Amino acid sequence: MLFYFFVNGNCYAQSFYRFNNFSIDQGLSQSTALFVLQDDQYAIWVGTQDGLNRFDGKTFEVKNTLNTPGLSNNFIHAGGKDKNGYLWFGTGNGLTLFNPNLDKFQNFRPSEETFSIEDLAVDNSGNIWMVTTNSGVWKFDYVSKKFSNLNAIFKTRLGKKIFVTTKGEVLLASDEPLLQVYNVSSNKSIEIELKTKLANYPLRVNFTTQIGDGEVYLGTNQGIFLLNLKTYKAI
Repeated sequence: MLFYFFVNGNCYAQSFYRFNNFSIDQGLSQSTALFVLQDDQYAIWVGTQDGLNRFDGKTFEVKNTLNTPGLSNNFIHAGGKDKNGYLWFGTGNGLTLFNPNLDKFQNFRPSEETFSIEDLAVDNSGNIWMVTTNSGVWKFDYVSKKFSNLNAIFKTRLGKKIFVTTKGEVLLASDEPLLQVYNVSSNKSIEIELKTKLANYPLRVNFTTQIGDGEVYLGTNQGIFLLNLKTYKAI
């Protein structure tokens, strides 16, 4: 895992970037970092295939099923932060909430069956949108503590990445060269084709990030796509 530090040098008005590498030798629980999340206390949380790590800038504190009540699985696929500063983690078996005010974890599942979450996103209302390994797309309402299955809206079972824009639109990326955009307000969705030059090579979206109100960047295994949220066209 790499962290970078920015230094603005006065000499010749140059800026310098210094990268530090952190691995199991520095206390990381496992070498595959799946996501990085910063909390309101400026600590860095790192999800791995074997434990959740909290980094305070000096040392790693490892949280796993053996030492952390409320954490039900050590495979931490995804993470997000809501407007109250609560942290949400998608694990190999459930949705896990970390309440920083109480310093406690709590796990949620729609049933007793295994509930493996591939990715999650938090909207402005506090809803958690999840794409799962085997059971499609779900939404969790923190107030009611209820799960809703959304497979009637999101047809694909190959979903891998989910993202919520600042205006509340839900984007679902899958192993297909299609991006589904769901407008919560109108309850309507559209599919956007992601045209690639390698037609026979599966397209995979690895990350999404929004710039301003009108553009979303999609980082894929075939380069970067830019989605215009006004025209719903991707280039």
